[in-house]
Amino acid sequence: MNRHMNRFLKLPILCLIASMASCNVLEQDPISDITLDKAFEGEPDMQAAVVGVYNRLAMEVAGAANEMPLRYLYNGEYRADSYISSRVVAYQAAQQGNFDNTWPWANWQNYYSTLRNINNLLYYGKNIPDNRFTSVQTKNRLFGEGYFLRALVYFNLVRVWENIVLRTEPTLDTKGDVNGLQAPPASVLKQIEADLLLAAQLMPREYPSANRGRATRGAAQALLAKYYVYISSPYAQKYLNVGSPQWAKAASWADSVIRTPTLYSLVPGSSYGTIFTQNGTNESILELVYDALITGPNPTNDLTGHFLPRKNTVPTGGTLQLQPSDKLIDAFKAQKDSLRFNGAMAEIRVADGWLAADVGKNAPGIVQKYNNHYVKKYPGTIQGTVRNGDSNIILLRLADVILLRAEALLEAGDVPGAQRELDKITTRAGIAKRTVSVDEVLLQRWMELCFEGDRWYDLKRRMLLEKETGAFAAYPKGYLFPIVNGEMLNNPNVKQNPGW
Repeated sequence: MNRHMNRFLKLPILCLIASMASCNVLEQDPISDITLDKAFEGEPDMQAAVVGVYNRLAMEVAGAANEMPLRYLYNGEYRADSYISSRVVAYQAAQQGNFDNTWPWANWQNYYSTLRNINNLLYYGKNIPDNRFTSVQTKNRLFGEGYFLRALVYFNLVRVWENIVLRTEPTLDTKGDVNGLQAPPASVLKQIEADLLLAAQLMPREYPSANRGRATRGAAQALLAKYYVYISSPYAQKYLNVGSPQWAKAASWADSVIRTPTLYSLVPGSSYGTIFTQNGTNESILELVYDALITGPNPTNDLTGHFLPRKNTVPTGGTLQLQPSDKLIDAFKAQKDSLRFNGAMAEIRVADGWLAADVGKNAPGIVQKYNNHYVKKYPGTIQGTVRNGDSNIILLRLADVILLRAEALLEAGDVPGAQRELDKITTRAGIAKRTVSVDEVLLQRWMELCFEGDRWYDLKRRMLLEKETGAFAAYPKGYLFPIVNGEMLNNPNVKQNPGW
């Protein structure tokens, strides 16, 4: 069994290969909605509750009917400067700030439905006697996963909406999900920190193959590094009342991941593209895994269809709803970064079977220099004549953590240390040595992580949204998502974000 399987955030009711000996907890019946009539009596109940949370998370990070990591990428990337949309009015509106508080994707209800289940399992799971778990380690792992997943959801919520309701107590009906006052962002961030610190203590470094599919200690450490970079950033320091910068902590938590090369290591430059075409490379820390060959609620997502062009030959293609922006392509060309360029995108060529109508297609009112490229980080898999949209979604990988550490060391005054971390990334990319600076780290994060859901958050925390994306992104409106009108009707205590 590939030792890297254990870092996947595996969709829990999906077993990778049906004939494998054991899927253990992955075969548990999920509890999707925890209610009063569902007792927590022993480990199987706790296992099933955790599985239910994973299933709901999968629904929130998958496209179409499940809707949400189109939303994951929408929140973290679509609104920045990586894409242009030639076909979808909704994406064009997002990129130009032309939406309001009736915007469907401004609805946070799915996040709170997930949080309801997490809070309930953490609360009622504490009532289970220790002798009803197979081991203390198993009990710790289950609670660690709960704390980690709660932190992950709240970290997304607070970065997107900022002024949110903070709930850590159980809720037994949907009306209670967001009932209450909005908490100061600093309070939400402190809760995220507390949950991640607990998760880092409770979760194991890795799992045996029979228990594959779980978030590990490395995922908690990586998210802690990202958390401390965020609260130390110019934006958080100016607006969020989070106390003094914690760059040293950010660097330290990043280093705790980097110093485990038996678990995580950079993929060689010669194999760079495999990060996106193979499951669970050495570089992967946390992935959402999809498999079209498995029967379940979320075997696929919509990313392949959104990014690939249409095809006039088999296997099938996509609908080319989003394309790389001129600005991004120019940035790759300026530093002669062909390796990462070719890993992230490709030309639309009729000779490759792509539809001629998708070659040279411009967005309405926008003339692009490079209107014949498509995103290739989500290629899906081919089964006969059909292309399945089951590419994994990478939530955390080592290159991300290395660049977070470079930024943290630079801000903490360790310029040589920051340069060493930056060199790891540029050397792998095969480009000329770059002098470390905040701007350079942000550029390398863009080149390395484009289309993976980080760019908008990076620009926000460095207070560069208006400069890099346009006047519509000015603070405060451009830095916060609107709260959908229905949420304010459901809970009169919730107030609209500034500017909306």
